[in-house]
Amino acid sequence: MAYITVTYGVSDFHQITNLSLSFKEGYFLYLLFFLGFGIKVPIWPMHYWLTKTHVEASAGFSMYLSGFLVKTAVFGFYKLSSSINIELQTFVFVAICCFGILDASLKM
Repeated sequence: MAYITVTYGVSDFHQITNLSLSFKEGYFLYLLFFLGFGIKVPIWPMHYWLTKTHVEASAGFSMYLSGFLVKTAVFGFYKLSSSINIELQTFVFVAICCFGILDASLKM
């Protein structure tokens, strides 16, 4: 968001949708959004911190973590990635889901 705000002077979601980003720029921003929100969501392969956190955290923080933090990160990732109008969303999500399923089944 800082890159978009500094480069284009825009911070409103409706104005971000109207930006004409190059493919490389959109892909780079999508990758940064994926890394930033992927740790909070958590998306495979950046999800290993979550199991340890739920085990060691108090019940109140565990409810906050699963009830608020994760869901707002999903919404933020969806809102920003859909605003930059890049066509990789479906492919990236399907690939990550397939790798996550494969990883989980091999670990089982």
